[in-house]
Amino acid sequence: MQAATKAAGSQSAAAAEKSPEASSSKLPNAKISNRNLWQILIGHSALRDPDLIQAEVSACSDRLREGLAHYRAPSAASEKKLKESNRVKGKKLAFVLAVSKQLHLDQLQSLELFQGFHYDAYRGSIADLKTKLGSKRETQRLLQQITEYYYSERLFVLRCLKHLLGYWQDSRHPYRGAYAACVEEMNKDEESLIKGVWKQYAECAKAEFPSTVQSSMQETSWLLHNLREQCELLEIALLYYKDYVHPPSRLLRTAKLFQVLGFGLHQQSRVGLLPRAEAITTHLSHLCTLILVEAMDLDWIYLSIDSPDQIMEHDLLKDAANFKEMENVILEWGSLQCHTPILLAWAVFKFIAPTKTEIEYTRSLGNRALEGGVFSFLRSLLKSPYFTGDRPVAGVCKRLVHTLLSLVVTAFNEESLGNPANLVSIAATTLTHPLLRLQMWEKGTASGVGLLLASAQTRFPLELAPLLDLLLPLAGDSYSAHNVFQLLQETPFYTERFSTHSLGAYIDLGEQEGEWVLTTPRAVYSDVSQRLGCPPLVLPPGVRGTVMAVEGGVPAICWEVGYSAWELFALETGSVLLYPGIGVDSSSHPLVERMAQVARLVTEILKQDWSLAPHLRPITSQYFAIIQKFSPFPNPPSHLLSACLQCLAVMATNESEETWKKLSQTGFLPYLKSSFTDVKSVAVVPGHFGQLLNVWERPRGIYPISMAMLDLLLSGMPPSNSLATNEQLACIVFVMREMFAGFHKWRYRNALDKEEICHKLLQLCHNVLSQVHNKDKQKNNGRDFVSHFLLHTVGGQAVLSVLSTGVDEVNRMCSSSHSVSQPILSVESLKLAFSIIDLLLQSKQDQAPTPLEQALATQSIKRSADGISVSSPVHLVAVIASYIHHRDDPLVPAGATRLLTRLAQVAPMSMFACLGQEAVAIRDAYVNRLAASSEDTELKVATLELIRESVSSQPSLVELFLCIRAANKDNKEQAVYVLEPESCLHSILDLINPDIQGPQHPPSLLHASVALLHALWQGRHDAALLALRAHKDFWRHLTNPLFNDVQLDDIQDAEDTSHELLVCSHVMHIVAIETYYVMQNRMDKDLVDVMKEFSRSDRYRIWSECLKSLLPKGADISEPPPSTSVSEKVLGAQYELVQAWRTFLLVASSYQESVFDLLDCSLRAQLLADTLEALESQLAAPLQGDTVPMATQLSLLYMVLFKKWSIDADLKLSGSTVSHFCGLLQHASRLDPGLTSQLYIHCFSTLLLLLRVARNRREHLEPRFLLGLVPYLAEVIQNHHFYLKMENRPEPLAVYLLGELVQSLPDPALWLPSLKQHSVVAMLMRLLDEHLRLKTEEGLIEAILSCFLSFSRTTAGAEALVVNGVNQVLCVSMADALLAKLEPAVQEKQLNGSAHLLPPLEWCRSWQLALKLAASLVGSLGHRIVPQALDFTGVYQERLLKALDIFETIHDLQSLEQTLASCQFIQQLAGYRQQWQFSLPALHGAAIERMVYLVNSVVAILGKRATLKHIIKTMNASGVLPPDCGPALTRRRRVSTTSQSDLDDSWVTSSPAFAQLQDRLLLTLKSCLAALKHYTPSLDAMITDGALDLHEYPPLFTLSLSPPMVDCATPPSLGTLTACLSMGLALMNKLDPHRVGTPSRSPSKSPAHPRTIANAQKRADLLCLLEHAVILLLSQATRYLVDSSVESHDKQVLKKELANELGNFSQGLLLNFTRKGAPSPGGSAMRLSTPGGSLSMLDTSSGKASSLSFSDSSEQGIFRLADSFAKQFFR
Repeated sequence: MQAATKAAGSQSAAAAEKSPEASSSKLPNAKISNRNLWQILIGHSALRDPDLIQAEVSACSDRLREGLAHYRAPSAASEKKLKESNRVKGKKLAFVLAVSKQLHLDQLQSLELFQGFHYDAYRGSIADLKTKLGSKRETQRLLQQITEYYYSERLFVLRCLKHLLGYWQDSRHPYRGAYAACVEEMNKDEESLIKGVWKQYAECAKAEFPSTVQSSMQETSWLLHNLREQCELLEIALLYYKDYVHPPSRLLRTAKLFQVLGFGLHQQSRVGLLPRAEAITTHLSHLCTLILVEAMDLDWIYLSIDSPDQIMEHDLLKDAANFKEMENVILEWGSLQCHTPILLAWAVFKFIAPTKTEIEYTRSLGNRALEGGVFSFLRSLLKSPYFTGDRPVAGVCKRLVHTLLSLVVTAFNEESLGNPANLVSIAATTLTHPLLRLQMWEKGTASGVGLLLASAQTRFPLELAPLLDLLLPLAGDSYSAHNVFQLLQETPFYTERFSTHSLGAYIDLGEQEGEWVLTTPRAVYSDVSQRLGCPPLVLPPGVRGTVMAVEGGVPAICWEVGYSAWELFALETGSVLLYPGIGVDSSSHPLVERMAQVARLVTEILKQDWSLAPHLRPITSQYFAIIQKFSPFPNPPSHLLSACLQCLAVMATNESEETWKKLSQTGFLPYLKSSFTDVKSVAVVPGHFGQLLNVWERPRGIYPISMAMLDLLLSGMPPSNSLATNEQLACIVFVMREMFAGFHKWRYRNALDKEEICHKLLQLCHNVLSQVHNKDKQKNNGRDFVSHFLLHTVGGQAVLSVLSTGVDEVNRMCSSSHSVSQPILSVESLKLAFSIIDLLLQSKQDQAPTPLEQALATQSIKRSADGISVSSPVHLVAVIASYIHHRDDPLVPAGATRLLTRLAQVAPMSMFACLGQEAVAIRDAYVNRLAASSEDTELKVATLELIRESVSSQPSLVELFLCIRAANKDNKEQAVYVLEPESCLHSILDLINPDIQGPQHPPSLLHASVALLHALWQGRHDAALLALRAHKDFWRHLTNPLFNDVQLDDIQDAEDTSHELLVCSHVMHIVAIETYYVMQNRMDKDLVDVMKEFSRSDRYRIWSECLKSLLPKGADISEPPPSTSVSEKVLGAQYELVQAWRTFLLVASSYQESVFDLLDCSLRAQLLADTLEALESQLAAPLQGDTVPMATQLSLLYMVLFKKWSIDADLKLSGSTVSHFCGLLQHASRLDPGLTSQLYIHCFSTLLLLLRVARNRREHLEPRFLLGLVPYLAEVIQNHHFYLKMENRPEPLAVYLLGELVQSLPDPALWLPSLKQHSVVAMLMRLLDEHLRLKTEEGLIEAILSCFLSFSRTTAGAEALVVNGVNQVLCVSMADALLAKLEPAVQEKQLNGSAHLLPPLEWCRSWQLALKLAASLVGSLGHRIVPQALDFTGVYQERLLKALDIFETIHDLQSLEQTLASCQFIQQLAGYRQQWQFSLPALHGAAIERMVYLVNSVVAILGKRATLKHIIKTMNASGVLPPDCGPALTRRRRVSTTSQSDLDDSWVTSSPAFAQLQDRLLLTLKSCLAALKHYTPSLDAMITDGALDLHEYPPLFTLSLSPPMVDCATPPSLGTLTACLSMGLALMNKLDPHRVGTPSRSPSKSPAHPRTIANAQKRADLLCLLEHAVILLLSQATRYLVDSSVESHDKQVLKKELANELGNFSQGLLLNFTRKGAPSPGGSAMRLSTPGGSLSMLDTSSGKASSLSFSDSSEQGIFRLADSFAKQFFR
């Protein structure tokens, strides 16, 4: 309790801290101001908990009890204490003393007043305040402002006490307990509270002008405040005496005091009383009268009217002396009208009390009251704005008047009381109070006001008004409305005029005089009933009637007969339609007025109880005809039409479609000329309503029909997710164009009509703009029109004019309404205007600025401050921002702040510049209200959202709010930033601090604070981040929500639950961003400790379990789902939480793993398992539309985590994971394919990764789990047409996954039957052929070819492809597509920097896959597929030959891929060279020749590093390098100290493109050499059999050892092969990590490291290349040596040179092998097999054995053979 009081009081302390000389002025026990206490009591603060309210009230109980006496006079002791306390000094001390002197107020209280003024009312900045304190002129203005603030504080303390006395006995009030405890505490001394009130009232009433009042303006201000204080004190007394007895002695003193003061009308020193003070003095007289009437305790008399003995227990009757003296005082009164209620009450009191009272004495008092106009006075009292509404004072007033009237009617004859209309009017007004209504129904019509109701029944229906006037307020609730309906349903009397002309025809003289009896049936409105086709109302014979006189002395007869008045009303309504006398001028016809009253009663009954609508249908159905008949008249009955429209408005609330349809048939409504096509040119016919508006209402300045029409539109608007009908749309268009655009220029008899019309128009706009998109995605024409009208036409200016009202005017209106219960429509309109502009800017579609936006950005307003016109205009944005100074209704500054937030998002302007000189003052106001613990939560949240949005869009504004100062400007390396006292971050640090959080800090406020911090981290606002990190325990406070358990399955309060989840999401994002950007050695130690604690407390597992419970398993479908709003809020928050958890885990496992301590493999496995289980439960539960995005996000989380953690070899893979995904796919297959495409993508990607990791690890996955995927993959492929229009499509991934699955199951017997069962191969072949012919879906084509490539690696799979026609697809459909997509003309052009001339990358990859597929088919099927392969070769012979030209393909990496694929295909086809040569001799010869030249060129390029660098530079200049291979990115990756010229060149070798180019050339060279081996003699044949057919193997390389040249004109020679050996050996030495001069920077010695694996693979490829080159060199050299046509000299030179070259090569290779190289993949396949299993023909033992020699291992065998062969033949 004490903590709550301290927290609430911190707002004044916050203002004190930011005031001048804050270090010395801070109060140890700061008190909240009276205004703030008032805000707390009326619910306009963050304190809503009853315990907090009670704490605040208890803390201020002394102040409330003292009231105005709380403010003490100055004293020397206080002045001395103030000066000695050192809390203020200098100019501030002098100003506080001046305040004390000006207000005659205690010095310490003057200091408190100054601090409260600074927080509540001052609108400048702290710097401005310091400046003003130094200026004498500005000091005088400040004194005047503080004087006004002091006056308001005095009023607010009285209002707080009045509020407590008004509700402390109200059981419906939420804080009744707190109020009751405070009131009882204040009144524990007998009458101590009320004695102080009377004393203060007497002092105020007799007070004179203070001596400090010098000007007439100050006199006026003091006078008005003095009168208001008197009113507040008397209202307090009135409320006090409603619960406590007014002692007779005190009553006598009160009466004499009022008599002296003239019942408030005779004020001291009130010369020239202001006209605006007359209303206050009148209210004073009313209060004086009510207090004296209350003191008579008439309620006791009324309740005890039948018990004379009980009446004698009345306090006044028991005190005879005071009773007599009081009577003497009252007898002297009567000169003032305010005396008359007291005279009447005393007369009733004397008449009913069992005392010796003469009748004439009582009659004399009553007559004096009647002559003084007592009932007129009571009517004016009840109509006073001070006694309207539901304020406690108004309730007491109505109760007193109701009791007085009940006693008067009970005690005296109604006829003796004057005009009955006055009695009915008073009774009707009092019956608007719900308790009095209930009391009337309980007592019935036998006494009190019920007698008036009974009397009105006897004159019904001849006099309709009295009864309906009483019944209208009686129908104010559902219970009373039902009673009213039943009362009229069983009406006991029928009164009509008495006519002597019809005596003989209808009636006969009864037994007594004045009584008559019907002899024949009497039909009422028979002609109307016949025309309407309904039964007439018949008075049966035998009914007795009594002759009576009604108003004006007209004789009437009252028949005692029961009937339904509703039937009578239906007939009378019909008579209005059929009666010929009601013509053009029908406004004053009595029947019209009667029907208007009936319509108002019907409207009220239907509004309270719609279940009675069927019984009232005969009446309401005729209102359409009334509107149709009277609306075309030039002088229509406006009150009847408006009443009918109001009734239809209630009907439209429940039966919208039917009501609008019938009303549209009357011709009253506007309607569309044609269909609605364009918001700019829609044409509307105004209808009768338009005629009435322009011809009748606007000239007269009264608008009842228009306001009723607006009510009809507001009540008949469709739900937010429905569309308006054409009738409603036409009305909206007409109202916007004809009313909204010009209502502010119209003439008005009553100024309130203008405010009401404005409010209703704005409400209509707001309702239309608030409509969301409907489920069918149909166009909302109504919303589009209103949006266009306000954005592009003058309608927007009407909204802006409301916005520009200004805070001064709003404050003035609110200050005048504190004692008046009337709603302030202007303030409500202002709040609607804020929301409308917000909705407009939010829903705006086009990017071009509209007139409304231009006005918001440029418009300035001329304002007035304190009644003084300011010459310099103020920007509209500054006017909107200045509403932060409004404190009466927190929704006003909250709405303005939300609008500023929207402007910060969309407006292309600097809001800081728009604020101008007021920027700092507005900032201070926002920061002060943000720091106040009792400030309204909605305003705080809006403020934080404004700052958050400004981080990314308004840098100047956010700097203003952050207010950060550099503490060490000289030291730029280690910057230190501190927060200024005006910084908003102080409040944010307090809000996230769990140690001071309480009930006044709801989750929404914490969410807004953490969201702002997230925006700062996301925007990398370094100064703010440094200042926040330096704050003590910042990271502990921020991450505290992550250590709290969140119950997601209990969402009773969806709002709080969603905020809690979003807080955790933002915290996770902040930690992830901090970890990503800050290096480990610079990370804050507090954050490191927090994350260590996070891991030690097992929060990873807890949060994983939390996410797993997002949707509980086994949800009951029969249970109704939560409301849409609840579902959307919680699901949206859960979605954000999953995203944040994914980012958090990804960063935790990627950066600074030691900090997050997420290295445990079991923990990773648990997190993956929980995520997968959460995904399963999400899809297994009853699915809704909102759960699919959640499942998609969970699948993405699992995918990224598995991708990151699958590198860890300790993470076990199992087939059960695949089984889980099968279950997921099964659940997903039940949904619409359009909803699950992204889910499929994530699942397929994860499965692809899983299968590849398992294959790389050589881990076995059970085939039954893998084969379970086939049906779902086939289903996705089959439904490919559902995904045609989607950007991300799942079927290519499904095809890739199918190919990966085949590779994981090497035995075709496992997977081929399943594929055949689901016709997968045929379906894929059909899709491939279809899309190749259409030349679309390149991604799907590529995926299918890749999948076919996986199939073709096995014989059975290749046969399946051939059976399904793969050859025809590749040779026909593929050729046609490639001809269109890869045009030769484009490929043959020189690029010269034109990267756009390259062929499409997707089709290039498809062509490469086709080549690889053809090669794989040849490798798998052999001779069986050779004819088809040759057909393929013949179709693409030009493309194949072109790919073998290195000068055509070296320009980009993608073309090199085509060359490599072409070489690999030719390598496979070369094994069948005879068939190839026989079928395609020309192509065969050209291809082999180009391959030889290709070898020469590739060796030449690879042998010169400068050539490779030149090629990369050329690619970069042409713009064909990939984005991640350019010089800019490469330089960022390198840390170099070289010169700029070296740096410009050094990027080439470090570019990934350099390594890619080298690798592709090596692989191309390897394939070419492997293919050429088939065209050179075999070493086996030359070793075992000397005979060689030279014609069969023509030489491939010329007899020369000259090095190869890039120029293709140089013929390839044997030197090309020797250069190839040297180049390959050099590249192998570079890969050796143990070679001399290589720095020790190997990434890892682990064989599983990716870079180690890549180097091993590259070494194996180089060994394979060297093997091919050695064999080819030896074979070609031997062919020349055995060729007799070669000269002997040339042979000797060849032997010598080759012996030298091969010797050097062998020595270098041996040195490399001694350092343990990788085995060649082709080593075992290329081992030479001799008949004896040994190389017997080679003398390997001759000569001295070298110290180094090749071993017999598989990887060195071929080189041992080559070495021995060279030594044998090249000696």
